[in-house]
Amino acid sequence: MKQYFTEKWQALTLFFRNLFKIPGKNGQRRLMRNPLTGKMEWTEGQEIKDVVPTPPDLKIEMTELEKEPFNVAKPWESFSAFEPMRGDRFLINFPEIEPYFFSRYTFNGGLSSRKMSNGKTKVREQSTVEIYLPAHINIEDTVMKMKKSKNAGNVSIEILDPTGIPIRTILLKNIKIEHIDVYSQLDYVNEDLLKGYIVFSHDSREFK
Repeated sequence: MKQYFTEKWQALTLFFRNLFKIPGKNGQRRLMRNPLTGKMEWTEGQEIKDVVPTPPDLKIEMTELEKEPFNVAKPWESFSAFEPMRGDRFLINFPEIEPYFFSRYTFNGGLSSRKMSNGKTKVREQSTVEIYLPAHINIEDTVMKMKKSKNAGNVSIEILDPTGIPIRTILLKNIKIEHIDVYSQLDYVNEDLLKGYIVFSHDSREFK
């Protein structure tokens, strides 16, 4: 009895296998679902891949952003050319003070006047920088020495891209220290880092 049912099952299986295969020009034709229409159709002797091709009129050209290789380790580098500049990416190069102490720059405009050797008065521009006060460096003594000098040098402010590369430079020539403000407010309740302010005048700003 078991052998009888086994033979019947094999015969039935062979029948259904051959039912949907008939000879074709390029081999056996198969009854398969057409991915474009969803209907069951006979193939032309080759299997139809279940992939819907994109019509020519729907093909979209890749933009420059899509063509740019994507860096998984540093994703910000892949879109650096398309990202707008940000106000928290800058580096202040100040005479005799390391750049990483500075936290803010503010342009005050043409507020300071300076008497020239020919007797004429020249209105100079003025800026303010905010600086964190380090414990191991006496910032106030360094700035006071600069204040005694008529020309303490130049200050340059570099605008950085997302990778830290300078893309713009603001040059402030011939600076003169006007005012320094440190330890003006101390508070046991406030746990913020101690800051100071340096106000200085300079020639007109140059953008590079």
